[in-house]
Amino acid sequence: MSLNSNKIIYLEQIDTAKINKVFNHWAVQYPRGGILAFVAERSLDSVDDLQEQANKVSCTLIGAVFPELIVEGKLKKQGILLFHFEEMHSHCIVSLSNNTSEADKDASYMTTCLDIDMDDEEQSLFMIFDSMVPNIASLIDAIYLTIGDIVNYMGINAGSETFQPMNCLFDNDNFIGNAVLVMLLKQHRGAVLEHGYTSPESSISATSTTGNRISSIDWQPAFDVYKELAQKHYAIEITKDNFYENAVHFPIGIMRMDGEMLVRIPVALDDDGSLHCVGEVPENSVLTLLKAVSPDSSKTIDVLVNKVADQPEKTILTFYCAGRRMHLGDAAIKELTLLQNILSHKNIMGALSLGEIGGSKQGGYPLFHNAALVSIPWM
Repeated sequence: MSLNSNKIIYLEQIDTAKINKVFNHWAVQYPRGGILAFVAERSLDSVDDLQEQANKVSCTLIGAVFPELIVEGKLKKQGILLFHFEEMHSHCIVSLSNNTSEADKDASYMTTCLDIDMDDEEQSLFMIFDSMVPNIASLIDAIYLTIGDIVNYMGINAGSETFQPMNCLFDNDNFIGNAVLVMLLKQHRGAVLEHGYTSPESSISATSTTGNRISSIDWQPAFDVYKELAQKHYAIEITKDNFYENAVHFPIGIMRMDGEMLVRIPVALDDDGSLHCVGEVPENSVLTLLKAVSPDSSKTIDVLVNKVADQPEKTILTFYCAGRRMHLGDAAIKELTLLQNILSHKNIMGALSLGEIGGSKQGGYPLFHNAALVSIPWM
């Protein structure tokens, strides 16, 4: 994209001179402006350059590192994606304690650093968590209990698809992990989130959990029950040897009383049979083993399109779950291509995410998901 795109620029090859030219152009035109930067994991080293160039021209910078970027509906393994605001939104990066008992304190600090208008019914809280934070769902609950439904909630997780700890959130002076970046968008209607997963009729109970670790299901080692359900419902034999290649295709669903289904993708298996998921699983949750999205299904895209097609914004900020991509393979590319083709009058820009956050309804209670797409009317 050229400088003439004005507000959004993608650079596949990192060029210091070009970054400086872009930042200087924006800083001169809009002294109160700022930049949100998405960096592909392969281009991690460019964060230092972004910070240096932003500071040279006194331009406010915030951003995150993701496994891959989405540019006009296509996945990009490297580069940087820059979004410019003519006037920078209220924002902050908060280091987190990872202690559920400290969630209220973390949430309070997050919200006090933002310019939240308690009388504004159309504002959105955009959150980017480090995916390695173990108590994201508890933090989201604490934020909601602090400020309620005065904002629309939306967000994603950043970091590495390997789920190894790394610095993934940054501003002008900091580049850290184990944190959250929050930004308040005024006069914003929120996001659309959809995963399209369905479940069999049978259910089970998580009898022992700690954060995102499920120790036992129905009083048995979690993996024993998990593999029995995979065999019973889907005729798939999952063993400790093939767990990592199969678990992404058979996520666990948390069944909520309001009918909402939360997806949790298992990403690690302990020797004692405990399962580790992306996102917390509350103790005594009613669980089920979900049926994976069919590669031929367009249901998820149809739902998203119906909700964003008539929005006035020309850019739809879109996040696509990395676990969903692992499950669907080439069909994930087809989903993104279909989304861009149907919304040909809009730009689909964003990143692969490692967990997604959205309200159960617009302005409703925020929920933490896996395997979803998040689409945000952006600019």
